[in-house]
Amino acid sequence: MKAVTISGHGGMEVVEVRDVPAPRPGAGEVVLDVRAAALNHLDIWVRKGGRAALAFPHVLGSTFGSHEDFRLMLRTMAGANLKPVIDSVVPLDRAKDALARMEAGEQFGKIVLKT
Repeated sequence: MKAVTISGHGGMEVVEVRDVPAPRPGAGEVVLDVRAAALNHLDIWVRKGGRAALAFPHVLGSTFGSHEDFRLMLRTMAGANLKPVIDSVVPLDRAKDALARMEAGEQFGKIVLKT
């Protein structure tokens, strides 16, 4: 599967989109079928070393949900007549550019990564 990863703490040079193995559950664990994940300012903090106890490469993405979660969000937004503010849509392989833009505060609204 494709993932936005960091190879260590640092600047944008540690960010890479790469193929990573699908997770396998251990005893007492489950694997969720995640269909969407969000990169947030928390991921910038983690990349810069705000959380030291990580195994590398570390997969970024701190907000995620299932198809049903996504459908519920869309129904809720439609019922309240809410519309998301989308700054841009960029291909997943340009995630580093999207993170740099977010870190610089150059976007207004969400930056959507498209696979």
